Amino acid sequence: MAETEDIQKLIDLMTNVPLTSLNNGCRRKIGMFMDLEGSLIPDSDMFNDWCGCAELLNFELNEIENMKRQRYPTQEMLQLWSTRDKPKPTVGNLINFLCQLKRFDVIRECRNIIERDVQRWWENERNLQEICENPTFRSPLQEETQTVADVSSQHEIYYDCFVIYNPEARDQLDFVKEMSNILEGPEHNLRLFIPWRDDLVGTAAHSVSAAIIERKCRRCAVILSKSFYNSPAADFQLKFAHALSPGARQKRVIPILIEKIKPPDILNFVASAPFYNQGIRQWQWPRVVATIKSELRPDRQTWLPEVDAWNIALDTSDVTKRELWTLTIATQVYPDEKRHIPDVDAQKKKLKNKKKELKAKP
Repeated sequence: MAETEDIQKLIDLMTNVPLTSLNNGCRRKIGMFMDLEGSLIPDSDMFNDWCGCAELLNFELNEIENMKRQRYPTQEMLQLWSTRDKPKPTVGNLINFLCQLKRFDVIRECRNIIERDVQRWWENERNLQEICENPTFRSPLQEETQTVADVSSQHEIYYDCFVIYNPEARDQLDFVKEMSNILEGPEHNLRLFIPWRDDLVGTAAHSVSAAIIERKCRRCAVILSKSFYNSPAADFQLKFAHALSPGARQKRVIPILIEKIKPPDILNFVASAPFYNQGIRQWQWPRVVATIKSELRPDRQTWLPEVDAWNIALDTSDVTKRELWTLTIATQVYPDEKRHIPDVDAQKKKLKNKKKELKAKP
């Protein structure tokens, strides 16, 4: 009775803590117990392993069958649950479902690591709240990413686009100045971060630019010409920005060609804006502006299909591949199609008649 009351207090305490607060180590430890084949719960038709938990989470049969193909089905189940709304993916609900499955052993063995991860999540939430309530407060992270605009503002400034270029090349510098006049003008009203204009002096250039690209800029526009390759700083910024989205799924890096050259190898598969072509140059600014303003990653409800990706065309067991498939091919809802079974007898009869016709001809 005392243990049950203690667990109920734990559930109440973590009712609103999101499941995403549990890191991979904690999920692996839970999976060490739940991945093993369980036993039938008395007076129930469910087993007390991950499969029974998946049933409590309202996963459908085809989803559970696909989880069985995973090497770590419990981790897969928790990952998929964290993307759903009902039942609400919280740590409190997870512990509650373990209680319903009579898996008090899992709660006892994993309690310390669960409480550790939840404590870290609470600390992060308190820190964020302090920052929101006190706009003059600056954390060490903010100090690292402080810009010229931050110094004169009471609030931290964020940017629409980080411009990667070689300031020592005349063609690149002139284009960046034209770019800032157009994009930061009243027509588009974008905020650009331009190195050597918006960063502070006396700082570690590479580490600061990397922090600003990652934490304060939605996109990066790289200005490409032959002179671009003469700047080690620009080369570092491009490689770092590309590493944040290596598959270009978020359109994070926007290549802008001001000279007809071969782009860097890491951008070979990324569509570029050819400003060197004077005939279509006027069309390129709206393309660049639209790309900068587009969402980095759409909300899940806007791209998740009504039909699971597994049932469309591909049954993949890898989480990364499945997510990529969902974001590309499976963005459309495909109608049910009846499998076409050819009438073999009819085809044979048709072929036989055709042979007779050929023989009958003189």
